[in-house]
Amino acid sequence: MRCNEPGHRAVVALPASRGPSFPQARDWIVRLTNTITYARQLSTAAFAHPMTTGHNKAVVRAFVEAVNQKDWRRFDELIAPDFVRHSSTFGQPQIRSRDQLRDFLAGEVGTFPDAHETIHFLVAEGDMVAVHSGFRGTQRGPMGSFPASGRALSADFMSIYRLEDGRIAEAWDEWDRLSGLI
Repeated sequence: MRCNEPGHRAVVALPASRGPSFPQARDWIVRLTNTITYARQLSTAAFAHPMTTGHNKAVVRAFVEAVNQKDWRRFDELIAPDFVRHSSTFGQPQIRSRDQLRDFLAGEVGTFPDAHETIHFLVAEGDMVAVHSGFRGTQRGPMGSFPASGRALSADFMSIYRLEDGRIAEAWDEWDRLSGLI
């Protein structure tokens, strides 16, 4: 008996003699069932969090869409609990957990209730995904020391995401905050 890929076809070799006895046939059926169950478990485990570049890009797209839709439940599924964000952009807070990132983004929603991120393109290699995005939103709340202006902010920015176990574990974000003042 062996399990062949793909599709988990199992092959049982029966003796060429008069055929198996009932107990032998029952044993073969039990072994066959166990082999199929084991193969399915292996398949499920292997593909639960495939770390292909296509899958990683899909996770990043889903993350951007969750933030655009303010779907914080989906956000929690896509971001690792010990997430870390790096940014050298002036005034950006240090973010060291999924909860801190969610609070930061929810605060941005207060400033830009109509905020929307558009992905221009993604490039992936290994566990990293680089994204060139555009942001657009109307400043209806304070942004740092700047009071609400009612003006539309439009800015491009770059992000690099590192994925681990099918979730975003780390990000590097940079954008030109001065474009928001013009």
